[in-house]
Amino acid sequence: MHASQRRKWNVIVLLTLCGLSPCPASADWPTSPLVNLPVCTAPDQQNPSGLTTDGSGGAIIAWGDSRLGSSEIDIYAQHVLAGGTVDAAWPFNGQLICSAAGVQFNPRILSDGAGGAVVAWQDLRGGTTSDLYAQHVLATGAVDPAWPANGRAICSVAGNQSGISLVSDNSGGAVLTWRDFRVDTTQAVYGQHLLANGQVDAAWPVNGRALLTQPNNFNRPITIRTIPDGHGGAIFAWENFNGGATADIYAQRVRANGTLDPAWPVAGRAVCAAANDQLNPNIISDGAGGAIVCWDDARGAAIDIYAQRVRADGSVDPAWPVDGRLVCAAAGNQQLPQAAADGLGGALIAWVDFRGGVSSDVYAHHVFANGTVDAAWPTDGRAVCTAIGNQNAIVAAPDGTGGVLLGWQDSRVVSSSPDIYAHHVLPSGAVDPAWPANGRAISTATGGQSGLLMLADGSGGAILTWGDQRSGAANADVYAQRVQANGTLGGTVVDVPRAASRALALDAVNPNPWTGGTLTLSFSLSNDAGATLDVIDIAGRCVASQLIVARGPGRRSTTLELGRRLAPGIYLVRLRQGGGVRSRRFAILD
Repeated sequence: MHASQRRKWNVIVLLTLCGLSPCPASADWPTSPLVNLPVCTAPDQQNPSGLTTDGSGGAIIAWGDSRLGSSEIDIYAQHVLAGGTVDAAWPFNGQLICSAAGVQFNPRILSDGAGGAVVAWQDLRGGTTSDLYAQHVLATGAVDPAWPANGRAICSVAGNQSGISLVSDNSGGAVLTWRDFRVDTTQAVYGQHLLANGQVDAAWPVNGRALLTQPNNFNRPITIRTIPDGHGGAIFAWENFNGGATADIYAQRVRANGTLDPAWPVAGRAVCAAANDQLNPNIISDGAGGAIVCWDDARGAAIDIYAQRVRADGSVDPAWPVDGRLVCAAAGNQQLPQAAADGLGGALIAWVDFRGGVSSDVYAHHVFANGTVDAAWPTDGRAVCTAIGNQNAIVAAPDGTGGVLLGWQDSRVVSSSPDIYAHHVLPSGAVDPAWPANGRAISTATGGQSGLLMLADGSGGAILTWGDQRSGAANADVYAQRVQANGTLGGTVVDVPRAASRALALDAVNPNPWTGGTLTLSFSLSNDAGATLDVIDIAGRCVASQLIVARGPGRRSTTLELGRRLAPGIYLVRLRQGGGVRSRRFAILD
């Protein structure tokens, strides 16, 4: 046994003796940033790159795994239950998803809506260039026998296929997009539709639909970000070099049938074509079939953060400024924005910020659906973390009430061994006073923690996962941790049974638009627990609330008395029961 493996297993034995085995028997998540939940502690390298919900308050994590050696990297996944334990029905140290010859790496993962997940990855089984494959893992932890062993080939043409994104088709399958170099002189974006039964959609071309082709520049590969369009297709944003020296931001929609939306320009909608570079796009849904895109922007003396809204019909929202809304123009550079939906058609945007000098901090801001920057937040954004050292690699998730949860890699203690921190920003723009200043320590174990991923847990908190070197610099294991809505570690997410959680539903608001009187709300409850109906305004404030005393699962209807005349605008009705949340938008007119 190698010395690195001996160190790792010594750590596992010590944890077991302390009652902290890799599959802890405790019903709750760990409560110490020095402990955390070990998801996979197999020998050598495991680095998570995929995280999705299990639909019941837990998570499924995917990673590339070199436990058999660096020349034989495989794909694994593991299920973490809402209670903070690794699912005993899944194999210890993860379910093997693909063990084909060669190297498989960079997996991405998507919930199948039934407690399992679709996993897609880059694959070198065919030679020295990477192809794309996908596989389905069931809620039981078994690989779906209806799919081919070692995965379905999504694209296996010559050249490299990389930069995978996959989004739901609303039917248990996935729409995949990727960067494609099948022709040396071009870099392109291709897409493919994978059906829930494991078949590639015959309506789409074999090896993918060409969604974008532009002259190749290997020194500046394009970045692609994709969201579902809500109708079985996808909207994607990218850096458009188009043979030029600088990059712009474009977006395009592909429909469920594999064709580009004819309402959008053939070459994509120019989201921003300002001078100099616009880079690192991030995209979220606007809740109305369109998208909000944010990016780094070098049109000025330094790099700033901008955002723009593209409507469902492919037009740029005329209420927003041409070439985007300026979100932050503070001194120094602001880069790598991450966005989360505010639930009302707007965006909560966080970024890495150098206004303080050579080290980077975390800032955030709120942009309304109408394109205005939230005046309740500080100009140029809210300081979320300004601790010494670098804070970077930000991830964001909505808190379900109009605020945002942020996680990041943090070097305030040892620059060469970063830790993991998180914070909560309220809808008002204030950092949550229940959380520590400059963020809650999520993991401060020895060694470095990196490759952070984060998922909202449906109860106002988040589940985070990362690659962890606490067992030695030569190793990387997979660890996870839950942080509660109040900023404390641990606790148990309310685990709603999958069959019941799928039954939780909230119908469209009636009437909509609302002009006064009572508001009729129809919904379905998933179990016999109580529920809450809230009305939230565009600033994230709860303006009306009603407790629902459940009498078992099933259909219900109630009238909500708003109690006072509310200002015209867009509002959100939110239904909460246990870990489940459903929401609907409606308008109030004069």
